[in-house]
Amino acid sequence: MDEINSILEQLKKAGVTPTVHVHVTMEKIDEKSLKALQDSLKAAGLQPEVHIDLHVSGGASAPDGTTIPAEVLQNSLPVMVSEDKLNCMSFTKRDQAGKPIMDFPQPRVQLRRGDRLRVSTTHKVSEKDAGDGTIIATGGIRFYWIVDCAANQAAVGLYIRQSDVVPG
Repeated sequence: MDEINSILEQLKKAGVTPTVHVHVTMEKIDEKSLKALQDSLKAAGLQPEVHIDLHVSGGASAPDGTTIPAEVLQNSLPVMVSEDKLNCMSFTKRDQAGKPIMDFPQPRVQLRRGDRLRVSTTHKVSEKDAGDGTIIATGGIRFYWIVDCAANQAAVGLYIRQSDVVPG
């Protein structure tokens, strides 16, 4: 908890207000720790988003043997990284048109050529997005939102450029 507070304090001093996503799986939920983290983030002036990963019957198996929930399969597209090294992105600010300004999260989250993942086909973050999973960021750059990534779970909830992946 002290490490998180230290990182948040460094970000504040740098003039950055991060968006905090907390991912929790039902198998490993620890209500006391989650509440303590939420209180700590609120005390730092942040409103964390808590995402709970529900695994329900009717899913499919990923190549690594993990189960992909049915709701993720239904609203996602499999893709494969086509770049040697791919940095995932996030955003904390929007431009004047309301489009996200993408930047690298710290620490960086990377994927490698051949990594397979699933991206949303319904996610949108501004009125500029059609709701088909394509996120239009500043400069007209197109992104996908990652909903499942066996190669690096830290990538879930982050964004990748559409030009850096191929169907797969």
